[in-house]
Amino acid sequence: RISGWLKSKAATLEEHVKEMRENTKLIAQDVAGGLKGAAKSQRQEQFDVTFVTKALGLELDLQAGAVVRVVKPGGQAESLQVCAQDRLVAIAGEPLPTNDDPDFVDTMRRRMSSMPRPVTLTFARLVEAPTVTPEQQPQPVEDVENKAAARPRMPKLARPVFARSDDTAAPAAEAGSAIAELAAAREQVQQLEAEVAQAKADAISAKRDAKNASDDAVAAVEEAHALRSDLADLQLSKVWTAQEVSRCQAESEAAESQAVEARTALSRAQADTETAEQARQVA
Repeated sequence: RISGWLKSKAATLEEHVKEMRENTKLIAQDVAGGLKGAAKSQRQEQFDVTFVTKALGLELDLQAGAVVRVVKPGGQAESLQVCAQDRLVAIAGEPLPTNDDPDFVDTMRRRMSSMPRPVTLTFARLVEAPTVTPEQQPQPVEDVENKAAARPRMPKLARPVFARSDDTAAPAAEAGSAIAELAAAREQVQQLEAEVAQAKADAISAKRDAKNASDDAVAAVEEAHALRSDLADLQLSKVWTAQEVSRCQAESEAAESQAVEARTALSRAQADTETAEQARQVA
């Protein structure tokens, strides 16, 4: 029983490790995408799609906050132009709970399983914002007038410095947060791997103990078999002894019968002798 429990515990820990590795890969992809797009301006767009049939044709990663992990080819989600990495943010107009809610996964599973059809789902998607060139930046009227007045000497004027858009800072912050999540996920994976290794060691020890117990059980069975064999021999000896006793009793009874007959014959002989003696004396 202990060995079976340890095997079940090890299998559960291995599943957690596998799931954490998948989440780590997703986080790494998010980090790579965030770092790649940190220099670019991104914005989030939301769009609604209506699912009519039962099968949605997609898989959600609830651990990562209801992110679309896979879009199945030929499915309903593909025909509605839902893409991987899109994030589900509302069901039938009702926003989802926050990802840090401890009951987020259970709540989402209940809501997803009880959704009617048709149902409208709202997704969020990160898209690249149009790049604003320095020439397209709005300029103060004073700068325009100064440029107009100084146009003949334009090559000598310093080029205006434009502040970095706040839109580029957001992906960088998200990338830093994703890097921290990736480090935490890796640490959890290492802890789970250590627990799996310990569980495997415990399972090996339990198997060794079970083998020793099995050997002891086999030895006990062999000893019991030997005792049964000795008992059978004793029972046979008892039967033989009983037969010998019966035979000796029969022989004793026969000897006693012969002794009685001999005594009777002796008594008759003595009587005959006395009779003969008396007859001789008379004569």
